[in-house]
Amino acid sequence: NKYGQIVENQSDDGEPKGTSGQPSLNALRGAGLINVGVLIVRYFGGIKLGTGGLVRAYSGAVNEAINEAIKDGGVMKFEIKDEVKFFTPFSLMSRFEHYFATKNLSEFERDFNDFGAIWSVNLNEAEFAELFKFCKEFEASEFKFLALPLGSK
Repeated sequence: NKYGQIVENQSDDGEPKGTSGQPSLNALRGAGLINVGVLIVRYFGGIKLGTGGLVRAYSGAVNEAINEAIKDGGVMKFEIKDEVKFFTPFSLMSRFEHYFATKNLSEFERDFNDFGAIWSVNLNEAEFAELFKFCKEFEASEFKFLALPLGSK
């Protein structure tokens, strides 16, 4: 959430208590996944699995889905990124374009006005530290930060 806390929820939705939701959530936790959800549809096939069988079936289904997602490249590393906004005059535009290109920071927005551009980019802590160091040499010019990440020092 916006406070950096992981919020979790699970439900057994009609299955015996602790046999579906919790094992599924534990499989997600074990894989270190966040910002994901899992929905399992189970059809009764006439054989009663018992509580142990249900736990193995649900956790096994989630683990199989996780493995498929990893194999297909559907899982990516989670990073906390905060928005940074800054103003550059036209005279500094090419320097910042070059900086963003060399750092592979291709996801940014610019709003142009009569004097330059207001840049908006989401950066992790290390990326912001590098950008801040780069910007130090432009303090005497018309460059200025407009919004800094909450965790910046």
